[in-house]
Amino acid sequence: MIVTKKIDLNKKLTKKQIKMLEEARNREDVYDPDCPPQTEEDLKQFIRVGNKKHVTIYLDNVVIDYFKNLSQETDIPYQTLINMYLRHCADDKIKPDTKWKKTG
Repeated sequence: MIVTKKIDLNKKLTKKQIKMLEEARNREDVYDPDCPPQTEEDLKQFIRVGNKKHVTIYLDNVVIDYFKNLSQETDIPYQTLINMYLRHCADDKIKPDTKWKKTG
């Protein structure tokens, strides 16, 4: 669980705030399989790209599950796989099928 607190830097820290900071410093890191630790050699392979933008989108669970499973097969983070696929569509001008099927 991530906890965020705002601290007024113009005021002296309270005992409670100091205790919270000390507890946070002593807390063990949590491993996230979607974001494994990177070695220095891993990091050298990355190229800084300045043309990316952070977005929030809602995706179907089946889409997330598909890319997470593919991620385990390929050792590529699922967010990267999603971006790679969308980039492929953009580069090749692949348009989605927007013909909606009638339901009911």
